[in-house]
Amino acid sequence: MRGPRRERWKKTSSDPSSGVMKPKPLSRTMRLIVPVTASPRGPASSHRPAHLASAAVRGRPDACSERSGTTVAFVPAGCLAVPRRTADMGATSAAGGVVFHDNHARDAWTNATSRDGGDAMSGKARILVVDDDATMREALRDTLSTEGYGVIAVENAIQAIAELEKQEADLVLADLTLPRVSGLELLDSVRRHWPGLEVIVITGQGSIETAVDAIKRGAYHYVTKPFTPDEILHLVGQALERRRLVHRKERLEEELSLVRGVHQLVGQSDPMRRIHDVIQTAAGSDATVLIQGESGTGKEIIANAIHAQSRRSRGPLVKMNCAAVPETLLESELFGHEKGAFTGADRRRIGRFEQADGGTLFLDEICEMHPRLQAKFLRALQEREIERLGGVGTIPVDVRIIAATNRDLQKALEEGMLREDLYYRLNVILLRVPPLRERMDDVQMLAMHFLRKYAAREHSSMSSISDEAQ
Repeated sequence: MRGPRRERWKKTSSDPSSGVMKPKPLSRTMRLIVPVTASPRGPASSHRPAHLASAAVRGRPDACSERSGTTVAFVPAGCLAVPRRTADMGATSAAGGVVFHDNHARDAWTNATSRDGGDAMSGKARILVVDDDATMREALRDTLSTEGYGVIAVENAIQAIAELEKQEADLVLADLTLPRVSGLELLDSVRRHWPGLEVIVITGQGSIETAVDAIKRGAYHYVTKPFTPDEILHLVGQALERRRLVHRKERLEEELSLVRGVHQLVGQSDPMRRIHDVIQTAAGSDATVLIQGESGTGKEIIANAIHAQSRRSRGPLVKMNCAAVPETLLESELFGHEKGAFTGADRRRIGRFEQADGGTLFLDEICEMHPRLQAKFLRALQEREIERLGGVGTIPVDVRIIAATNRDLQKALEEGMLREDLYYRLNVILLRVPPLRERMDDVQMLAMHFLRKYAAREHSSMSSISDEAQ
Protein backbone atom coordinates (compact mmCIF):
# COMPACT_ATOMS: atom_id res chain seq x y z
CA MET A 1 0.00 0.00 0.00
CA ARG A 2 1.49 3.35 -1.00
CA GLY A 3 2.07 5.90 1.72
CA PRO A 4 0.83 9.49 1.59
CA ARG A 5 2.35 11.72 -1.05
CA ARG A 6 5.00 14.03 0.38
CA GLU A 7 5.84 17.42 -1.01
CA ARG A 8 9.23 19.04 -0.62
CA TRP A 9 9.83 22.49 0.78
CA LYS A 10 11.11 24.79 -1.96
CA LYS A 11 12.16 28.41 -2.17
CA THR A 12 10.28 30.48 -4.71
CA SER A 13 10.78 33.65 -6.74
CA SER A 14 7.92 36.04 -7.29
CA ASP A 15 6.33 37.09 -10.54
CA PRO A 16 5.00 40.67 -10.06
CA SER A 17 2.61 40.35 -12.98
CA SER A 18 0.57 37.60 -11.41
CA GLY A 19 1.16 37.93 -7.69
CA VAL A 20 1.93 34.19 -7.68
CA MET A 21 5.10 32.67 -6.21
CA LYS A 22 6.58 30.43 -8.92
CA PRO A 23 8.83 27.50 -8.08
CA LYS A 24 12.57 27.73 -8.15
CA PRO A 25 13.98 24.24 -7.42
CA LEU A 26 16.54 24.08 -4.63
CA SER A 27 17.94 21.21 -2.60
CA ARG A 28 17.21 23.12 0.59
CA THR A 29 13.76 23.21 2.17
CA MET A 30 11.81 25.74 4.16
CA ARG A 31 8.43 26.21 5.83
CA LEU A 32 5.95 28.65 4.33
CA ILE A 33 3.69 30.64 6.65
CA VAL A 34 1.21 32.85 4.82
CA PRO A 35 -2.05 34.66 5.64
CA VAL A 36 -4.98 33.35 3.59
CA THR A 37 -8.73 33.65 3.90
CA ALA A 38 -10.54 30.55 5.06
CA SER A 39 -14.26 31.05 4.58
CA PRO A 40 -16.37 27.91 4.62
CA ARG A 41 -19.42 30.03 3.66
CA GLY A 42 -18.24 31.91 0.61
CA PRO A 43 -16.11 31.58 -2.50
CA ALA A 44 -12.39 31.38 -2.11
CA SER A 45 -10.25 34.44 -2.57
CA SER A 46 -8.74 34.65 -6.04
CA HIS A 47 -5.40 35.14 -4.37
CA ARG A 48 -5.45 31.74 -2.65
CA PRO A 49 -4.17 28.43 -3.96
CA ALA A 50 -7.07 26.50 -5.46
CA HIS A 51 -6.72 23.37 -3.33
CA LEU A 52 -6.66 25.45 -0.13
CA ALA A 53 -9.70 27.41 -1.27
CA SER A 54 -11.73 24.34 -2.14
CA ALA A 55 -10.85 22.71 1.16
CA ALA A 56 -12.02 25.82 3.03
CA VAL A 57 -15.24 26.09 1.01
CA ARG A 58 -16.12 22.48 1.66
CA GLY A 59 -15.29 23.05 5.31
CA ARG A 60 -13.04 20.01 5.55
CA PRO A 61 -12.00 19.79 9.21
CA ASP A 62 -8.98 17.70 8.30
CA ALA A 63 -7.70 20.48 6.06
CA CYS A 64 -8.51 23.63 8.04
CA SER A 65 -8.70 24.42 11.73
CA GLU A 66 -8.54 27.65 13.69
CA ARG A 67 -5.27 28.73 15.32
CA SER A 68 -4.69 32.36 16.21
CA GLY A 69 -5.56 33.77 12.78
CA THR A 70 -2.41 32.38 11.17
CA THR A 71 -2.33 29.89 8.35
CA VAL A 72 0.52 27.40 8.18
CA ALA A 73 0.61 25.74 4.78
CA PHE A 74 2.73 22.78 3.76
CA VAL A 75 2.14 22.95 0.00
CA PRO A 76 4.03 22.69 -3.28
CA ALA A 77 5.60 26.04 -4.01
CA GLY A 78 4.03 26.20 -7.47
CA CYS A 79 0.54 26.03 -5.97
CA LEU A 80 0.98 28.81 -3.42
CA ALA A 81 -0.55 32.22 -4.06
CA VAL A 82 0.30 35.04 -1.68
CA PRO A 83 -2.29 37.86 -1.49
CA ARG A 84 -0.93 41.33 -2.17
CA ARG A 85 -2.98 42.67 0.72
CA THR A 86 -4.75 41.04 3.64
CA ALA A 87 -7.38 43.69 4.38
CA ASP A 88 -9.90 41.97 2.08
CA MET A 89 -10.32 39.00 4.41
CA GLY A 90 -13.84 40.39 4.86
CA ALA A 91 -16.60 40.15 7.41
CA THR A 92 -17.76 36.84 5.97
CA SER A 93 -14.32 35.30 6.43
CA ALA A 94 -13.83 32.76 9.17
CA ALA A 95 -10.82 32.92 11.43
CA GLY A 96 -7.50 31.96 9.89
CA GLY A 97 -6.95 28.22 9.44
CA VAL A 98 -4.13 25.71 9.73
CA VAL A 99 -3.82 23.88 6.43
CA PHE A 100 -1.82 20.66 5.98
CA HIS A 101 -1.08 18.82 2.77
CA ASP A 102 -1.34 15.38 4.40
CA ASN A 103 -2.21 13.59 7.63
CA HIS A 104 1.37 13.45 8.91
CA ALA A 105 1.61 17.22 9.18
CA ARG A 106 -1.86 17.47 10.69
CA ASP A 107 -1.03 14.81 13.31
CA ALA A 108 2.20 16.57 14.23
CA TRP A 109 0.31 19.84 14.73
CA THR A 110 -2.46 18.12 16.70
CA ASN A 111 0.06 16.50 19.01
CA ALA A 112 1.83 19.81 19.49
CA THR A 113 -1.32 21.67 20.49
CA SER A 114 -3.20 19.03 22.45
CA ARG A 115 -0.67 17.48 24.78
CA ASP A 116 -0.75 18.52 28.41
CA GLY A 117 2.64 18.50 30.05
CA GLY A 118 5.61 16.61 28.69
CA ASP A 119 8.73 18.31 27.52
CA ALA A 120 8.43 17.15 23.95
CA MET A 121 5.63 19.48 22.88
CA SER A 122 5.00 21.97 25.64
CA GLY A 123 7.80 24.38 24.77
CA LYS A 124 10.00 23.02 27.51
CA ALA A 125 12.07 20.80 25.18
CA ARG A 126 15.16 22.60 23.90
CA ILE A 127 16.67 21.60 20.58
CA LEU A 128 20.18 22.56 19.49
CA VAL A 129 20.36 23.02 15.70
CA VAL A 130 23.86 22.89 14.19
CA ASP A 131 24.15 23.77 10.49
CA ASP A 132 26.57 26.03 8.64
CA ASP A 133 23.93 26.84 6.00
CA ALA A 134 22.05 29.92 7.22
CA THR A 135 18.98 29.19 5.09
CA MET A 136 18.60 25.67 6.42
CA ARG A 137 19.39 26.77 9.96
CA GLU A 138 16.69 29.44 9.95
CA ALA A 139 14.16 27.16 8.26
CA LEU A 140 14.69 24.55 10.98
CA ARG A 141 14.51 27.20 13.69
CA ASP A 142 11.21 28.47 12.29
CA THR A 143 9.69 25.00 11.92
CA LEU A 144 10.66 23.81 15.39
CA SER A 145 9.82 27.02 17.25
CA THR A 146 6.40 27.14 15.57
CA GLU A 147 5.75 23.69 17.03
CA GLY A 148 6.49 24.99 20.54
CA TYR A 149 10.11 23.87 20.89
CA GLY A 150 12.83 26.07 22.29
CA VAL A 151 15.54 26.35 19.62
CA ILE A 152 19.22 27.20 19.92
CA ALA A 153 20.75 27.58 16.44
CA VAL A 154 24.52 27.68 15.80
CA GLU A 155 26.67 27.30 12.70
CA ASN A 156 29.49 24.97 13.82
CA ALA A 157 30.44 22.25 16.30
CA ILE A 158 32.60 24.51 18.47
CA GLN A 159 29.66 26.85 19.08
CA ALA A 160 27.47 23.80 19.75
CA ILE A 161 29.79 22.51 22.49
CA ALA A 162 29.94 25.99 24.02
CA GLU A 163 26.13 26.16 24.13
CA LEU A 164 25.85 22.71 25.72
CA GLU A 165 28.31 23.79 28.40
CA LYS A 166 26.19 26.89 29.13
CA GLN A 167 22.70 25.39 29.09
CA GLU A 168 20.90 22.08 28.91
CA ALA A 169 19.38 20.75 25.70
CA ASP A 170 17.06 17.81 25.07
CA LEU A 171 18.08 17.05 21.49
CA VAL A 172 20.82 17.92 19.00
CA LEU A 173 19.98 18.24 15.29
CA ALA A 174 23.32 18.47 13.47
CA ASP A 175 24.51 18.53 9.87
CA LEU A 176 27.31 16.03 9.20
CA THR A 177 29.28 18.33 6.89
CA LEU A 178 30.35 21.08 9.27
CA PRO A 179 33.49 23.25 8.90
CA ARG A 180 36.61 22.61 11.01
CA VAL A 181 35.02 20.04 13.35
CA SER A 182 32.80 17.52 11.55
CA GLY A 183 29.36 16.38 12.57
CA LEU A 184 30.76 12.95 13.46
CA GLU A 185 33.33 14.52 15.79
CA LEU A 186 30.55 16.57 17.38
CA LEU A 187 28.51 13.39 17.82
CA ASP A 188 31.44 11.65 19.54
CA SER A 189 31.88 14.59 21.91
CA VAL A 190 28.17 14.67 22.77
CA ARG A 191 28.06 10.92 23.43
CA ARG A 192 31.15 11.19 25.62
CA HIS A 193 30.17 14.20 27.73
CA TRP A 194 26.35 14.19 27.50
CA PRO A 195 25.50 10.48 27.09
CA GLY A 196 21.77 10.97 27.72
CA LEU A 197 21.39 13.52 24.92
CA GLU A 198 19.82 12.27 21.67
CA VAL A 199 21.36 13.32 18.34
CA ILE A 200 19.74 13.37 14.89
CA VAL A 201 22.15 13.91 11.99
CA ILE A 202 21.37 15.63 8.69
CA THR A 203 23.05 14.26 5.58
CA GLY A 204 23.06 14.74 1.82
CA GLN A 205 21.88 12.06 -0.57
CA GLY A 206 25.43 11.00 -1.39
CA SER A 207 26.57 10.41 2.20
CA ILE A 208 24.24 7.69 3.49
CA GLU A 209 27.21 5.54 4.53
CA THR A 210 28.40 8.34 6.80
CA ALA A 211 24.93 8.63 8.30
CA VAL A 212 24.87 4.89 9.01
CA ASP A 213 28.28 5.26 10.64
CA ALA A 214 26.80 8.03 12.81
CA ILE A 215 24.05 5.68 14.01
CA LYS A 216 26.69 3.08 14.89
CA ARG A 217 28.43 5.77 16.95
CA GLY A 218 25.26 6.50 18.91
CA ALA A 219 23.10 8.89 16.86
CA TYR A 220 19.36 8.34 17.22
CA HIS A 221 18.68 8.53 13.47
CA TYR A 222 19.44 10.52 10.32
CA VAL A 223 17.43 12.57 7.83
CA THR A 224 18.43 13.03 4.19
CA LYS A 225 18.22 16.35 2.33
CA PRO A 226 15.85 17.51 0.97
CA PHE A 227 13.23 16.61 3.57
CA THR A 228 9.69 17.65 4.44
CA PRO A 229 8.60 19.35 7.67
CA ASP A 230 6.67 16.15 8.42
CA GLU A 231 9.82 14.06 8.33
CA ILE A 232 11.85 16.26 10.64
CA LEU A 233 9.00 16.78 13.11
CA HIS A 234 8.28 13.06 13.17
CA LEU A 235 11.92 12.21 13.92
CA VAL A 236 12.21 14.94 16.55
CA GLY A 237 9.06 13.74 18.27
CA GLN A 238 10.29 10.14 18.28
CA ALA A 239 13.72 11.09 19.65
CA LEU A 240 12.23 13.18 22.46
CA GLU A 241 9.76 10.42 23.30
CA ARG A 242 12.63 7.93 23.51
CA ARG A 243 14.51 10.29 25.82
CA ARG A 244 11.41 10.65 27.99
CA LEU A 245 10.93 6.88 28.20
CA VAL A 246 14.58 6.31 29.10
CA HIS A 247 14.32 8.88 31.90
CA ARG A 248 11.07 7.30 33.04
CA LYS A 249 12.67 3.85 33.12
CA GLU A 250 15.59 5.17 35.16
CA ARG A 251 13.17 6.87 37.54
CA LEU A 252 11.09 3.71 37.99
CA GLU A 253 14.22 1.68 38.65
CA GLU A 254 15.28 4.21 41.27
CA GLU A 255 11.83 4.14 42.89
CA LEU A 256 11.87 0.34 42.91
CA SER A 257 15.31 0.41 44.52
CA LEU A 258 14.00 2.77 47.20
CA VAL A 259 10.99 0.56 47.89
CA ARG A 260 13.28 -2.43 48.22
CA GLY A 261 15.43 -0.37 50.56
CA VAL A 262 12.45 0.22 52.86
CA HIS A 263 11.96 -3.55 53.12
CA GLN A 264 15.62 -3.95 54.10
CA LEU A 265 14.80 -2.32 57.44
CA VAL A 266 14.37 -5.69 59.10
CA GLY A 267 13.43 -6.06 62.75
CA GLN A 268 10.59 -5.91 65.24
CA SER A 269 12.51 -4.97 68.38
CA ASP A 270 11.57 -1.85 70.31
CA PRO A 271 14.55 0.14 68.92
CA MET A 272 13.52 -0.73 65.36
CA ARG A 273 9.91 0.20 66.01
CA ARG A 274 11.08 3.61 67.23
CA ILE A 275 13.19 4.02 64.09
CA HIS A 276 10.14 3.29 61.91
CA ASP A 277 8.18 5.90 63.87
CA VAL A 278 10.88 8.54 63.32
CA ILE A 279 11.05 7.66 59.62
CA GLN A 280 7.31 8.28 59.32
CA THR A 281 7.65 11.61 61.12
CA ALA A 282 10.60 12.70 58.96
CA ALA A 283 8.86 11.64 55.75
CA GLY A 284 5.87 13.80 56.61
CA SER A 285 7.94 16.98 56.81
CA ASP A 286 10.66 18.76 54.86
CA ALA A 287 12.92 19.16 57.88
CA THR A 288 16.63 18.38 57.80
CA VAL A 289 17.51 14.96 59.22
CA LEU A 290 20.72 13.93 60.99
CA ILE A 291 21.34 10.18 61.26
CA GLN A 292 23.99 8.91 63.68
CA GLY A 293 25.10 5.29 63.84
CA GLU A 294 28.04 2.97 63.52
CA SER A 295 29.18 1.73 60.12
CA GLY A 296 26.90 -1.01 58.80
CA THR A 297 23.82 -0.08 60.82
CA GLY A 298 21.80 0.95 57.76
CA LYS A 299 21.99 4.76 57.68
CA GLU A 300 21.73 4.90 53.89
CA ILE A 301 18.75 2.51 53.91
CA ILE A 302 17.00 4.83 56.35
CA ALA A 303 17.72 7.83 54.09
CA ASN A 304 16.21 5.86 51.18
CA ALA A 305 13.11 5.09 53.24
CA ILE A 306 12.60 8.72 54.29
CA HIS A 307 12.90 9.96 50.71
CA ALA A 308 10.67 7.19 49.30
CA GLN A 309 7.83 8.06 51.67
CA SER A 310 8.17 11.86 51.46
CA ARG A 311 6.48 14.35 49.14
CA ARG A 312 9.83 14.57 47.32
CA SER A 313 9.74 10.92 46.30
CA ARG A 314 9.17 11.83 42.64
CA GLY A 315 12.28 14.01 42.71
CA PRO A 316 15.88 12.79 42.63
CA LEU A 317 17.71 11.24 45.57
CA VAL A 318 21.37 12.21 45.18
CA LYS A 319 23.98 10.61 47.44
CA MET A 320 27.54 11.55 48.28
CA ASN A 321 30.00 10.08 50.76
CA CYS A 322 32.10 12.99 52.00
CA ALA A 323 34.85 10.63 53.19
CA ALA A 324 35.21 9.04 49.75
CA VAL A 325 35.94 12.29 47.87
CA PRO A 326 39.38 13.97 48.13
CA GLU A 327 39.21 17.25 50.04
CA THR A 328 40.45 19.21 47.02
CA LEU A 329 37.52 17.95 44.91
CA LEU A 330 34.76 17.92 47.51
CA GLU A 331 33.70 21.54 46.99
CA SER A 332 33.43 21.06 43.23
CA GLU A 333 31.49 17.80 43.71
CA LEU A 334 29.03 19.48 46.03
CA PHE A 335 28.58 22.91 44.45
CA GLY A 336 29.82 22.41 40.89
CA HIS A 337 32.18 24.65 38.95
CA GLU A 338 32.35 26.85 35.89
CA LYS A 339 34.66 26.28 32.97
CA GLY A 340 38.15 27.58 33.82
CA ALA A 341 37.49 27.75 37.57
CA PHE A 342 40.73 25.81 38.21
CA THR A 343 43.35 23.83 36.32
CA GLY A 344 41.64 20.98 34.52
CA ALA A 345 38.15 22.52 34.62
CA ASP A 346 37.66 22.31 30.86
CA ARG A 347 33.84 22.47 31.05
CA ARG A 348 31.09 23.48 33.43
CA ARG A 349 30.09 20.86 36.01
CA ILE A 350 26.75 20.64 37.80
CA GLY A 351 27.26 19.80 41.48
CA ARG A 352 25.28 17.46 43.73
CA PHE A 353 23.19 20.32 45.12
CA GLU A 354 21.83 21.21 41.67
CA GLN A 355 21.44 17.56 40.72
CA ALA A 356 19.20 17.09 43.77
CA ASP A 357 17.01 20.13 43.03
CA GLY A 358 13.40 19.22 43.80
CA GLY A 359 14.49 16.12 45.72
CA THR A 360 16.79 14.97 48.50
CA LEU A 361 20.55 15.21 49.00
CA PHE A 362 22.03 12.52 51.28
CA LEU A 363 25.48 13.37 52.63
CA ASP A 364 27.16 10.46 54.39
CA GLU A 365 30.05 11.02 56.80
CA ILE A 366 29.31 14.73 57.11
CA CYS A 367 31.95 15.15 59.83
CA GLU A 368 34.69 14.37 57.28
CA MET A 369 33.91 17.63 55.47
CA HIS A 370 36.52 20.33 56.13
CA PRO A 371 35.27 23.05 58.54
CA ARG A 372 35.88 25.72 55.86
CA LEU A 373 33.61 23.87 53.46
CA GLN A 374 31.12 23.27 56.28
CA ALA A 375 30.70 27.05 56.49
CA LYS A 376 29.80 27.25 52.79
CA PHE A 377 27.48 24.28 53.18
CA LEU A 378 25.79 25.98 56.15
CA ARG A 379 25.15 29.09 54.08
CA ALA A 380 23.57 26.97 51.35
CA LEU A 381 21.28 25.41 53.96
CA GLN A 382 20.26 28.79 55.35
CA GLU A 383 19.84 30.71 52.10
CA ARG A 384 18.70 27.80 49.86
CA GLU A 385 21.07 28.94 47.16
CA ILE A 386 24.54 27.93 46.03
CA GLU A 387 27.41 29.39 44.05
CA ARG A 388 29.51 27.30 41.71
CA LEU A 389 33.29 27.49 41.91
CA GLY A 390 34.34 30.27 39.56
CA GLY A 391 30.76 31.51 39.32
CA VAL A 392 29.65 35.12 39.60
CA GLY A 393 26.06 34.63 40.78
CA THR A 394 23.97 32.48 43.06
CA ILE A 395 21.67 29.65 41.99
CA PRO A 396 18.49 28.89 43.98
CA VAL A 397 18.04 25.24 44.96
CA ASP A 398 15.09 23.38 46.46
CA VAL A 399 16.75 20.50 48.30
CA ARG A 400 15.96 18.50 51.42
CA ILE A 401 19.13 17.50 53.32
CA ILE A 402 19.68 14.19 55.08
CA ALA A 403 23.12 13.94 56.69
CA ALA A 404 24.73 10.99 58.43
CA THR A 405 27.83 10.24 60.48
CA ASN A 406 29.37 7.27 62.24
CA ARG A 407 31.10 9.48 64.78
CA ASP A 408 29.99 10.37 68.26
CA LEU A 409 28.41 13.78 67.75
CA GLN A 410 29.48 15.21 71.10
CA LYS A 411 33.11 14.27 70.52
CA ALA A 412 32.98 15.61 66.98
CA LEU A 413 31.79 18.96 68.33
CA GLU A 414 34.44 19.05 71.05
CA GLU A 415 37.24 18.16 68.62
CA GLY A 416 36.13 20.72 66.04
CA MET A 417 35.28 18.16 63.36
CA LEU A 418 31.71 19.46 63.19
CA ARG A 419 30.86 23.14 63.42
CA GLU A 420 28.42 23.84 66.22
CA ASP A 421 26.23 26.13 64.08
CA LEU A 422 26.03 23.46 61.37
CA TYR A 423 25.17 20.82 63.96
CA TYR A 424 22.17 22.80 65.18
CA ARG A 425 21.07 23.47 61.61
CA LEU A 426 21.23 19.75 60.79
CA ASN A 427 19.82 18.47 64.08
CA VAL A 428 16.16 19.25 63.39
CA ILE A 429 15.25 15.56 63.38
CA LEU A 430 17.90 13.37 65.02
CA LEU A 431 17.79 9.64 64.40
CA ARG A 432 20.23 7.36 66.21
CA VAL A 433 20.54 3.89 64.69
CA PRO A 434 21.43 1.26 67.32
CA PRO A 435 23.98 -1.45 66.47
CA LEU A 436 22.80 -5.06 66.35
CA ARG A 437 24.24 -5.79 69.79
CA GLU A 438 21.61 -3.43 71.23
CA ARG A 439 18.72 -5.20 69.47
CA MET A 440 19.44 -8.89 69.81
CA ASP A 441 15.75 -9.72 69.34
CA ASP A 442 16.22 -8.99 65.63
CA VAL A 443 19.09 -11.45 65.04
CA GLN A 444 16.95 -14.41 63.98
CA MET A 445 14.79 -12.30 61.67
CA LEU A 446 17.89 -10.77 60.07
CA ALA A 447 19.43 -14.21 59.60
CA MET A 448 16.34 -15.41 57.72
CA HIS A 449 16.30 -12.23 55.64
CA PHE A 450 19.87 -12.71 54.45
CA LEU A 451 19.39 -16.45 53.95
CA ARG A 452 16.50 -15.85 51.55
CA LYS A 453 18.33 -13.00 49.84
CA TYR A 454 21.49 -14.97 49.06
CA ALA A 455 19.63 -18.21 48.32
CA ALA A 456 17.68 -16.35 45.63
CA ARG A 457 20.87 -14.82 44.25
CA GLU A 458 22.63 -18.20 44.08
CA HIS A 459 19.49 -20.06 42.90
CA SER A 460 19.63 -22.25 45.99
CA SER A 461 16.69 -24.08 47.57
CA MET A 462 17.97 -23.44 51.10
CA SER A 463 15.18 -21.61 52.92
CA SER A 464 15.43 -22.38 56.63
CA ILE A 465 17.83 -22.43 59.56
CA SER A 466 18.24 -25.56 61.63
CA ASP A 467 17.19 -25.60 65.27
CA GLU A 468 20.82 -26.09 66.30
CA ALA A 469 21.91 -22.97 64.42
CA GLN A 470 19.07 -20.96 65.89
